[in-house]
Amino acid sequence: MYAWEFTETAKAQLVCMPYGMVDDLVETVALICADPWNFQRQPDEPVDDHHAHRTASFGNGGMLTFLILEHAAEVHVTGITWLG
Repeated sequence: MYAWEFTETAKAQLVCMPYGMVDDLVETVALICADPWNFQRQPDEPVDDHHAHRTASFGNGGMLTFLILEHAAEVHVTGITWLG
């Protein structure tokens, strides 16, 4: 299991996010922390398992980006976006 952190940018985005999406976000972060390497790479990243930037969708129209710090067993949420 990986620990998780939100960057300052992600924290600011979290505060503005619709309240109804928070549970979906927390549930998705919990899934990511169980196995972060299982999630989608950024579109411009080379295809190999050593690139640590990933994206995951959540709820109805949410997307988060995160960075995997394998050496520290941490996932850093770097951005949160949503439709609406």
